[in-house]
Amino acid sequence: DGDPFDCYFDYDASGNNTVDFGFYNPDMTSVTTENGQVSWITVFPNPASNQLTVKSSARLERIELFDAIGRMQWATAPAGNAQSINVSSLPAGIYTLRLTTAENGRVETRRIVKE
Repeated sequence: DGDPFDCYFDYDASGNNTVDFGFYNPDMTSVTTENGQVSWITVFPNPASNQLTVKSSARLERIELFDAIGRMQWATAPAGNAQSINVSSLPAGIYTLRLTTAENGRVETRRIVKE
């Protein structure tokens, strides 16, 4: 789409003399493996104007949203592995989303931009 912010270059300096070129997915999916089990969390869209969606392969125990100086703006204990967050009333800025999964208590944080 011509957007230079969604692509990256990775030069392999180990002697292979190769350059990898790829595109970055701004929807921020992370995949981890623990005890042979694959788990993932997706947060989208980012940046968000009105609605932010969180989806996880594991049941979510807690979701918390903090502003840039650490004040909690929103929190919930979701009933499953997906949650919509209404961010329309928040001022534009950078926020931190803290996600805790129920099965293993793993905590992940994400930076979210509110337009």
